[in-house]
Amino acid sequence: MSAWRNKPHVLAWTLGIFTLLSAYSVYLYPGGSDLDTQASGFSWMHNYWCHLLDRTAINGHVNPGRSAAIAASLILCVGLAYTYFRLSDVYLSPLVSPRLTKVMLITALCSFIFLSTPFHDDATLVLCIAGILFLISLSTSLIYVKVYLAVAMIMVCMAISGLTALIYFTGWFMPQLALFQKISFAAFMVTTVYLNYLPLTEKNLNKN
Repeated sequence: MSAWRNKPHVLAWTLGIFTLLSAYSVYLYPGGSDLDTQASGFSWMHNYWCHLLDRTAINGHVNPGRSAAIAASLILCVGLAYTYFRLSDVYLSPLVSPRLTKVMLITALCSFIFLSTPFHDDATLVLCIAGILFLISLSTSLIYVKVYLAVAMIMVCMAISGLTALIYFTGWFMPQLALFQKISFAAFMVTTVYLNYLPLTEKNLNKN
């Protein structure tokens, strides 16, 4: 376990590279959104992450930032997989199998990668289901080791993600969906960073 616990900075490198590649992809995005097909550039209010993954922007121009967005997605998924594989060995609980947590995580991350394919809608559904199950599994382990602030943060993540999924699948308040997508992602990453650097001792982790 100590080898895993001594490498928390992998996440920092992951987020740094992801941010740079994402910013570059956003900068290159030609323009257009579901609300305004002729809008210039990327709109944080109206464009989705999957727009950066498309070969052609909504305004009909070739999207030169697609490769950077795909690379950012892959790097993020690898970094999150490493981080949560590590954390699943740190936040141990007899109530939840670490293997189950890892399976749900990998399923969610793989579906995230498939957002850039024609299977976008199916991948979104799998991502929502696997992601929620992963968060439930993780929060159960955190309750066992008494990390209640992290549990509260995960509950907020689940609430925002659930609302985002509700908008996506029902079509209610669709103009706000892109914004909720970004808020949901930001909430998850803040929670991940908190868990990654949470200073827990072996004694804390092994409490009953």
